[in-house]
Amino acid sequence: MLILQAHAHFNVPIVVLCRRFNLPRASFYRSFSKKGQEVVEKIRHLALSNPSWGYRRIWAELRKHKQGIKVNHKRVYRLYKLEALKKTCYSFWEEAL
Repeated sequence: MLILQAHAHFNVPIVVLCRRFNLPRASFYRSFSKKGQEVVEKIRHLALSNPSWGYRRIWAELRKHKQGIKVNHKRVYRLYKLEALKKTCYSFWEEAL
C-alpha cells in the first residue's frame, strides 16, 4: 500500500498521509482487520448449517462462550442481509392456500 510505503520510507505520520490522499483513517485501518471476514464466515456457516435460524439466533450463538465473538446485533443483521441469507416469513395461512 502506498501509504504504508510512504510512512516507512519518509517517516510521515499516518494521519497526515491519509489526509493527503483524502482517505479516512478508519478506512485505512479497517483494511487490516481480519475480524470482519471471520465474522462473515461464521455467520454464513451458522446460517447454512441451521436454515431455520434468523439473525438474532445467530447473534446469540456468536456471543456464546464456545464462539467467543463479541459483535453487535446490528452488525450481524447488516452482514446477514448483505450475504443474502435473510429469509422471508410465511404464515401458516399462506402456506395452506
